[in-house]
This record gives sequence, C-alpha cells and structure tokens, in this order.
Amino acid sequence: MNFTEAYVAKPEVAVIICCFSESSEQISRAILSVIGQRDVTYSLYVADDSGTEQYRDLVTKDFPSVHYLPVSFRNNAKALNFAISNSNSEFVAILDGDDVWIDSLKLRSQVDFLAANLGTNAVGTWCEVKLPNDTVVEFCPVLTSGEIQANLLRTNPICHSSLLVRRAALNQLASQRQNNEVPGPYDSNLSRGKDIDLLLRLTSIGGLNVLPRMGVRYSVNQTGKRFSDATCGMRMTLLHRSRFEMWYMSFLFHFRRALVFYFFEKLFQRK
Repeated sequence: MNFTEAYVAKPEVAVIICCFSESSEQISRAILSVIGQRDVTYSLYVADDSGTEQYRDLVTKDFPSVHYLPVSFRNNAKALNFAISNSNSEFVAILDGDDVWIDSLKLRSQVDFLAANLGTNAVGTWCEVKLPNDTVVEFCPVLTSGEIQANLLRTNPICHSSLLVRRAALNQLASQRQNNEVPGPYDSNLSRGKDIDLLLRLTSIGGLNVLPRMGVRYSVNQTGKRFSDATCGMRMTLLHRSRFEMWYMSFLFHFRRALVFYFFEKLFQRK
C-alpha cells in the first residue's frame, strides 16, 4: 500500500463506546446513532468492560463492521485508555453506552470546526438531558473558550458524550501520566470525575469550545448523587489548584454544596 492509499484508508474519527452494565438495547441505540453519522469517515470501537463479554454477540453479529474489544478492567478510564490506544485516527470521539447522538452531522461539524481552529484541542455540542422520570431538558451553554476555562472548576459545560478531541492532544496528556496502569489520557485512579479531569488537563495545552447545535441525548440514570458530585468538585479543585489563582473560591462553592446536600440526604433518610 502506498502513502496515498494509507492516508485515504485512515478514518478521520475513532469513536469509542465503553460498555459496563448497560442493556443490549442501550448499546444498540448508541451504535446505531454512530452509524447514522453522515459525510465523515470513522471507525467505531466498542470496549466491553463487563468482565463477561456479554456484548460480544450483539456487536459481532449485529454490527460486524464495529471493532469489538473485550477487556476486564472494571474501570471505565482504563477501558477508554485501552480503546484509544488501539484506534487510529486524527480525532477521537467519546460516546457513553447509555447515550445517543441525535445530530447526523455532529462529527462532520466538529471535525470542520477543529480544522478551522487549530488552537482548539477539543469541542463539544449542546445536549438534551433525559432525566430518570423521562423528562427531557435542553442544555445549551453559550460560552467562549476563555469562559469555559475560567469556570471549569465550578461547572462542566461539555457533556462527555459530545466530545471530539485531537489525538495529538490526547497523546500529549497520556505522556504526562506516569501512574496509569493502562497508558492513556484518562486518570484511572479517579473513581469519579475522569471527564472533568480530562477537560481541565486539556485546557492546559489548548482551547475548548462548544458548538451551538444539539448533538447528544444524555441520560441521567441515578438520583441522589448531588453530595458525591459536590465532593468530586472539591477533589478536582484541589488537584488542579496550581493553575487557578482563585481556586479556593471554587473549593468553597463545592464545600457549601456538599454540606447542604449532606444534611438534606440525612433529613430524608430520617423520614
């Protein structure tokens, strides 16, 4: 194969779906939403981290063009790192197994945006949030790259499943992590907050942005996580405080939230 043929054969985007405990129907919907992408070349990788290869038949029989990666980490960050390292493309897109893409031109618009904005390493989209009671609300942040970075310790405006990242940026982050059991950009030592940690580290080497188009339907499957979300925010603030002059304000913000949610949860437990 000559150089030209190899270049043409290389897809623009590697799409990564990690499975852990999702239903087969959820994984099928996620895969179909990727297959529905238009005007872009991609390869789809499904990392089965169930430990029992429960998605093997679904992927290999119903979607034979998809790359099936059986792993047994029981750790989403490790599975993501493994899948990223086993893919080949200029860009990497992440889709959680219980989410779906709802815009057939999502990838095309994001690839074009990054091609036109070389100082930006990652771009997300607006999203629909499906709550446990099946109510759907729209999440449409209108922020500049600088505003995203300035407020990232307090709030995350980029849905993980909407993210498209330059592989060069992911490789740079991976080279900075010496304590990962599975080499890659995600911190496998974090039980929560791997997505916000990735975004915070990406801002240290380039810009982030959000496209004003509805690209993802994100499913919130659990309630009662507000206290753990607040404590996760405190930990992220401490991990990245050296880059933010007013980091203690973000820490106090999450600390106050944690106190409020803790007492509310205790109150409801008594009832």
